[in-house]
Amino acid sequence: MVAYILDSTLHERLNYNIMKTLLLSLGLVFGSLMAHSQIMQMDNSHVKFYSYTVLEDIEAETKSTKGLINLDDASFYFEIPITSFDFERDLMEEHFNENYMESEEYPTATFEGKATKNIDIESGGTYTFSGSLNIHGKTQKRDLEVSIKKDETGNIILNSEFKVKLVDHKIKIPKVVFANIAEVIDVTIKGELIEYKK
Repeated sequence: MVAYILDSTLHERLNYNIMKTLLLSLGLVFGSLMAHSQIMQMDNSHVKFYSYTVLEDIEAETKSTKGLINLDDASFYFEIPITSFDFERDLMEEHFNENYMESEEYPTATFEGKATKNIDIESGGTYTFSGSLNIHGKTQKRDLEVSIKKDETGNIILNSEFKVKLVDHKIKIPKVVFANIAEVIDVTIKGELIEYKK
């Protein structure tokens, strides 16, 4: 009986040690993968949009954009809180959020895509990210040209410029102010890429 108990206890300890070793090994492997995963996040982001017409130019900007680039699979994601855009005039900002963008219902604009080639942070270059741009709850397939390069101080800078057609995202402009707002908006995104921090 004593021999059976000792054998049983030994068996349990053996299983425990095997399980402990297995979990430790998995933890080390997972930790190693995370350590080698090259994910960059956007910092000091700056997004502007412009609307040029004969009657009026409209400009707004935000510094609240969040973005991630995974260098392992060349994927890029960013999101812009619509209500974070600042306008020159408060009334214009109110109309933008309530009448045009319906920000309460559609609070963010997002893009998710992958580059057509591997991203080389050291050499830099211009990359085409093919993916989906969602604005005002409407998604369009888009190819965005993105420049990634180091500046004179060694910081990694991301730049992108693209146009957005209001009709593509079902953004309606009242006839009263139709001549004041362009049907195609110019968007500029700029940010510094730093190591991803959870």
